[in-house]
Amino acid sequence: MSTRQPPYAAVVLTGGHAARMGGIDKTTLQVDGETVLARVLSAVDDASEIVVAGRRSQLEFDAGRVKWVCETPPSGGPVAGIDAALACVRSPVVVVLAGDLPFVAGLPGILLDALSVVADADAVVPQDVGGRWQPLAAAYRTGALRAALRSMGDAHGQSARTLLTHLRLIGISAAELPDNSLFDIDTQSDLEAAQKTNDK
Repeated sequence: MSTRQPPYAAVVLTGGHAARMGGIDKTTLQVDGETVLARVLSAVDDASEIVVAGRRSQLEFDAGRVKWVCETPPSGGPVAGIDAALACVRSPVVVVLAGDLPFVAGLPGILLDALSVVADADAVVPQDVGGRWQPLAAAYRTGALRAALRSMGDAHGQSARTLLTHLRLIGISAAELPDNSLFDIDTQSDLEAAQKTNDK
């Protein structure tokens, strides 16, 4: 039985430059007939608030469900995007997701369930098969995340992994997560692999 404690907010980050893919908007790429952004938003369709931080997609989404923000100045990186998005968040818990995770469905619920049962944790953060923390696919207590951002000062250009050093973390290993839920699209070969994976 799920132990999730609603409501929660979702912050989706789309402000990357996709330099290894010629600067395209990766969120518009298609996997199994859906854009990557649509797939990420579907993974958080039970969120009480959804905020997309970064470039505004040309794609159409329900304006009542999705709020778009951009950090000032633009291109400030993921921490600046999170900081801008939190200005719109009222929920006590927030799930932060990169906008290029085509198989992230199922991950938010696992993160939220884990966070709900450990009262003294600020965040639940997955670790990939190499043991690296994945702060852009994680659940945070909103108040703790705001405090961490304040302690960092100017968010522009800051590292998401540096953000984690200001928080009390619970890690979840890749073995405990849905298959490919941390798979992100950084290159054309990643896109091709995602499309092949979904065809299996």
